[in-house]
Amino acid sequence: MSALRFPAHPLLGEARAQVTQVSGGLARNQVPDRCEFFVDLRTTPGMDHAKVAEDVGKALESEVVVHSARYLPKGTDAGHPLVRAAVAAAGQATVGSSTTSDWAFLGDVPAVKVGPGDTLRSHQANEYLMRAELEAGLAFYRRLLHGYSEEVARG
Repeated sequence: MSALRFPAHPLLGEARAQVTQVSGGLARNQVPDRCEFFVDLRTTPGMDHAKVAEDVGKALESEVVVHSARYLPKGTDAGHPLVRAAVAAAGQATVGSSTTSDWAFLGDVPAVKVGPGDTLRSHQANEYLMRAELEAGLAFYRRLLHGYSEEVARG
């Protein structure tokens, strides 16, 4: 999977593919005739899902079936007051995550996807959040709410 690379999104970085399930074989004493595996890939805005599936199939020399196309990548314009407030609250040039969330179902509602801790620890065995990360997240959300209020008041 490490050879499978995708163009980086200017704000969210590179989408990463991860094998999350593998199954095959009928018995311990029989050579399997097939192996099935689930590749979790969270696309970023601008990625064409049909092209991605085709590229994955070629790279893995496998038949690819898209399990779900209902989570479409989202992005909010960098000039939106919410994004400006989030960037200011984070104290860095960009904020966001190349992972998916229920934001995919909000339609055109402006949003940012942020949270405390290291996103690479999410959905792993023994997933955890350190107290300092939780406290930093709380401070970020306070700055975000204050900054967004100021952005909206400026109109």
